[in-house]
Amino acid sequence: MTRPLAYVCVANNENNKIKARCRALYELGYLPVCPSLMFNRFLEVSCAEEREDSRIMSEEVLRRCRLLVTFGEINDDMTREIMLARRLGMITTSFSGLSKVAKAIAEGAISEGEDASA
Repeated sequence: MTRPLAYVCVANNENNKIKARCRALYELGYLPVCPSLMFNRFLEVSCAEEREDSRIMSEEVLRRCRLLVTFGEINDDMTREIMLARRLGMITTSFSGLSKVAKAIAEGAISEGEDASA
C-alpha cells in the first residue's frame, strides 16, 4: 500500500498532541511526516544555529512530500512552510478540510477523482 507523504505543519511542540494529529492523518490513508517530532529529538531549538538547521532540514523534507497539512493557529514558521509549499505547487490544506473531503468520499457524496470544489 502506497500512502502519499503528508507534511505535518504545526505550531506547538506538545508531542502528545502532535502524535495524535499524525495518527489522524495515518487513519485517513496518509504517511505523516512531522519534522517537529523527528528533529526535536536530537536538536536544541533554543540554540540559534540548531534552530536554523532544523528549518533547513524541514524545508528539505517538505520538498519531498505531496501535500502540507496544517493544524491549529498559523504562526510565522508555519507561514514560511506554507508559502514554500505553494511555490512548489503542493496541495496545502488544514486537517479539518482534509477530513471533510475524506468524509464526503466515504459517504459517496464525491468520488475520489472528482474536484471537491465543483
